Amino acid sequence: AGVQCVAFSPAAGSSLKHQKSVAGASQRPEDKGSLMGGRLMATGGYDGKVKLFNAQTGLCFVTFAEHTAPISALCFTPQGNAVLSASQDGSVRAFDLLRYRNFRTFVSPDGLRQFKSVAVDSGGEIVAASASSGGYNIYVWSIQTGNVLEVLTVHESFVSSLQFSPSAGHPGQLISGGWDGKVCVWDLYATKGIAAEPLNCPSSVLSVAFDPRANDHCAASCMSGQVLFFDTSTGQNLGSID
Repeated sequence: AGVQCVAFSPAAGSSLKHQKSVAGASQRPEDKGSLMGGRLMATGGYDGKVKLFNAQTGLCFVTFAEHTAPISALCFTPQGNAVLSASQDGSVRAFDLLRYRNFRTFVSPDGLRQFKSVAVDSGGEIVAASASSGGYNIYVWSIQTGNVLEVLTVHESFVSSLQFSPSAGHPGQLISGGWDGKVCVWDLYATKGIAAEPLNCPSSVLSVAFDPRANDHCAASCMSGQVLFFDTSTGQNLGSID
């Protein structure tokens, strides 16, 4: 089956620390395969399977088969101890990278929703996913409890992309980009589901990303071919690439 999405684990020492803990907990052959390099790669397939690879050797050492429909998006926690998958089967699943099990399953509180994108905050405490069916909502859950914390409802069309800020000063700041041409900035810890004034783009937003230097800057790619840059703290347009 084809691969629809790919994600890499963090490159920093947290990933290596995690791998040492795996080595101490198990000596299975597949675990040894995962320890041969410092990073992991996850793939999500049209067959609903999430596979983990050693990024250095290309060895696939774990396959998760709990989903029953194609995988739409993947992300690792910043700590490198779990991978999360969003699927068209109406669930977001969290997989433990120590015991290799599906330890949490997230679903919408208002019926079956197919999910398009997924993101996890810098503390590894909350996960957000956008629905591609049944409305244009963004759902936010607690990873620890699995409970729904927020349902965000500003977008007027399909939400194509999500990302949390890497800044320690804004741990719950989330940006979302939609086909309505809006980039919305949410501070989930401070404003409880109320978005700041949307950052407007000239056409549908295909993807959004924060600057990894944690300087409150973000970028949005648009259907028109432009990439726009914004300061999320002020709402200022910093420029564009045509």
